[in-house]
Amino acid sequence: MQWEAFASHLRHLSGPDIDRVHRAFQLGEKVHAKQKRISGEPYFTHPIRVAETVIALGADPDTIIAALLHDTVEDTPITLEEIRAEFNDDVSDLIDGLTKLAAEDFIHRPSMDERIETLRKMFTLLKKDVRIMVIKLADRLHNMRTASALKEEKQKLLAEETMNVYVKIADRLCMQDIQEDLEALCLNILDQKLFIKLSALRLRNKENSIPVIQRAKQNLLSRFPDLPLNMQQEDKPWHSLQDQLAAEDTIVTGVTSQTIVFLCKDIGECYQTLGALHQIWKREILSFQDYINSPRINGYQGLHTTIIMEGGLRVRCKIRTSEMQDYARKGISLYCFSGESQGVTDYLPWTQRIQSLSQDTAERSEDFWTSLQSDILGESMVIHGTGDHTVLLPAGSTALDGAFYCFHDKALRLKNIKVNGRIVQFSFPLSQGDSVDVELGKRATVQRDWLQWTKTGFATAKIREALSQQSELKKYASGKHLLEEVMAEKRRGLIEEFDRKSIHNGLESIGYESLEHAYIAMADGRLKPIDAYEAIFESNRKVALDQDSILSFTVS
Repeated sequence: MQWEAFASHLRHLSGPDIDRVHRAFQLGEKVHAKQKRISGEPYFTHPIRVAETVIALGADPDTIIAALLHDTVEDTPITLEEIRAEFNDDVSDLIDGLTKLAAEDFIHRPSMDERIETLRKMFTLLKKDVRIMVIKLADRLHNMRTASALKEEKQKLLAEETMNVYVKIADRLCMQDIQEDLEALCLNILDQKLFIKLSALRLRNKENSIPVIQRAKQNLLSRFPDLPLNMQQEDKPWHSLQDQLAAEDTIVTGVTSQTIVFLCKDIGECYQTLGALHQIWKREILSFQDYINSPRINGYQGLHTTIIMEGGLRVRCKIRTSEMQDYARKGISLYCFSGESQGVTDYLPWTQRIQSLSQDTAERSEDFWTSLQSDILGESMVIHGTGDHTVLLPAGSTALDGAFYCFHDKALRLKNIKVNGRIVQFSFPLSQGDSVDVELGKRATVQRDWLQWTKTGFATAKIREALSQQSELKKYASGKHLLEEVMAEKRRGLIEEFDRKSIHNGLESIGYESLEHAYIAMADGRLKPIDAYEAIFESNRKVALDQDSILSFTVS
């Protein structure tokens, strides 16, 4: 009976493709037959729901098969080789990308975390095939929908991780429908009282929008009778609802209660509609954004403005073509199932940064997580490079970050940086809309000190990559000098005066096999001298203190 119900979603597929999906369904049903979810349901209900979600997004047969079998390699005796033989390489690769790394692989690798490394794996494969992440979002969506079966503490941990990672991933893929569903489920667990208030406010906004849309339409048609108007209400994002709730119905710049979407047939009509709005009503200062000319980091396009209607009512207006509207809701899933290419670089240029971030933080999970949060999942801003070329980079970036984002490897020859025509320090904080230009030398000028003045993983990776080109001998000497400077500051004497085994044990605790490897890492900028110092000297002291604590506890 399960197959008949599931097959009703597959009418768009050809006969042979339905047969392939049926074989996958039977295999998943068989290997998961004895497994139960925490709720007591048969386990295979979960892959079925995940597959139904990707089908609703327009998934191709391989993606549907991978969704049905996404947990088989991780939780059953089935191997990737068997899946590859039964289906194809694409299905096998998708499932491999979704399979967690084994925790036991990291027991003797203290600088690596299994959960972060699994994320690294998915992000690294994202550029090759974004369908991996689309399936993962569908997987997380169903897990959140069934989270009530978990203990309260685990529910909160799941919701926090989802909010910090998967809600942001959905945003970066411009998959707004899934993003909003995930965010709502998280809020309901993390702060149910707030979620109830926000849901009531969202409903009130929807009801109040009906007369607002009618009034706006009448005013527009009275002045521009030939203007095509297709207007509809749009729910505000949950974070915007929180801003509205905090404003408590008072007039606050940047906070609105209504959002109207204008759907246009083409880009020309979008700008025509914008002009009509601005001729009839005043707009709120700094409210206009042209995301058609400069798309957001997730590929989103549209024109945004906030008009001030009679009585001071502020209304957020978003003007899009039908294609832009579809992309706003479903994002990259509109393109990744075409079969022509699963690459996303053309739509999501931020994916180009992943490889350098991953390579630069190899074997260091926390560093990868920090770079991921700043460069990929964090807030972004627009700056202008040479020829008014616009560049998106993380909010909070410095002038040095901006130079690397605008000029890439050329920035390794920096002599000075100009922001808005004025020479500034490399550490100068950039703001939205700043213009960045540079003066370059003929030779590399990069120095290790530059690492103090970067906030982004991308710029840091470029600097470290350049530093790593030095000879091993030079790096050894440089790293040793850096450690000796810290030791002199701490009045520890010379490193040669200390027990070699004790030094080795301390460095091993942070993932370095020897003092020589640590020296090179310090010279490359991958290891801070103070962290090496604390690993060598403070970790031994901490062990002694812990032993004292255990002893005291035992005696008492």
